[in-house]
Amino acid sequence: MNQQSEHFKLFAECIPVKGAARSVIYDLPRNSYTLIPNALYDILTQQEGATLSQLKSDYDAEDQQTIDEYFQMLQDNEYIFFCDKDELALFPKLPEEWDYAGDISNAIVELPMERQLLSKAISELEQLGCRHIQFRSLQTLDADVLSFVLNEVSTRDIDTIEVISKADHTMDTESFKRIFSANPRLRTWILYGAESTAATNIDDMGRQNLIFSAESKTAHRDFERNGPHYFNVNIELFFESKKYHAYYNRKVCITSEGDIKNCLSLPAIFGNLASTPLKSIIDLADFKKLWYISNDHIETCKHCEFRYMCVDNSPLHVNGDTVRRENTCFYDPFTATFTHGKQLV
Repeated sequence: MNQQSEHFKLFAECIPVKGAARSVIYDLPRNSYTLIPNALYDILTQQEGATLSQLKSDYDAEDQQTIDEYFQMLQDNEYIFFCDKDELALFPKLPEEWDYAGDISNAIVELPMERQLLSKAISELEQLGCRHIQFRSLQTLDADVLSFVLNEVSTRDIDTIEVISKADHTMDTESFKRIFSANPRLRTWILYGAESTAATNIDDMGRQNLIFSAESKTAHRDFERNGPHYFNVNIELFFESKKYHAYYNRKVCITSEGDIKNCLSLPAIFGNLASTPLKSIIDLADFKKLWYISNDHIETCKHCEFRYMCVDNSPLHVNGDTVRRENTCFYDPFTATFTHGKQLV
């Protein structure tokens, strides 16, 4: 490669994705993205390796100026570099691979739950390789229940936990801080039904967060999230989303009665933890069915440029080979307009 290198090449971690009306460049290492027109997507995917002179030779003067502007933007954002023709093959694409060293990566456990059953749930989740658990309650959490949960997790190979519960107006911020301080694995505590919405970083590194939300939650359907606040650009999610559903994959949910589900708001029950080991449930083909429905297989979603950064837990309706979201999305990829959407706290 020398200063006169002329053939353009995308950095492997900067990946263009086409939507119905526009496209996006996913900047995976920087956890960001840039919207681009579909015309530029076509250039990047169909003519990568060409020189600017070769590209511009097919366009009139006005379009050549546009191409110059495109490539200036690409260089400014460090999405492309230039190399010699014989060096192009030295820079392969990233392999589209994803895996997880466990049967389950994350879980949602509904509280309150009978203590022996709760201990069993946490133990079996640990054995399955689960590293993140959300404990969710549709009521305020009793201090003894929370203490039991935190003590159980403290002795387990669980990386992080999140708590979502109805706001307890008898607790002050200092009480919350003491709980966070004693439990470093507790990363987020969301309290809905609060007087106002506010967020507080508990630790200096911003890893522990206390969030108050004025939103009301009376059923698990109220936790269905849908909005651009849940876009997340990173290499793991990108390649997981290429093969799997970003929300349902490697997830298990357990109700307060011990019923095992894909999601707490879905009606399907695959067994009960009191009588059936989790391992035998998650090995069922019917339980895993939602795991393999990536956004590339969901109507409308498959035309969306945000489909590999969107973690959406809308229920899915499967009719033969056709899969649709049950909830209306906040974004229309055919008009490139944001409309509305439910938003979790």
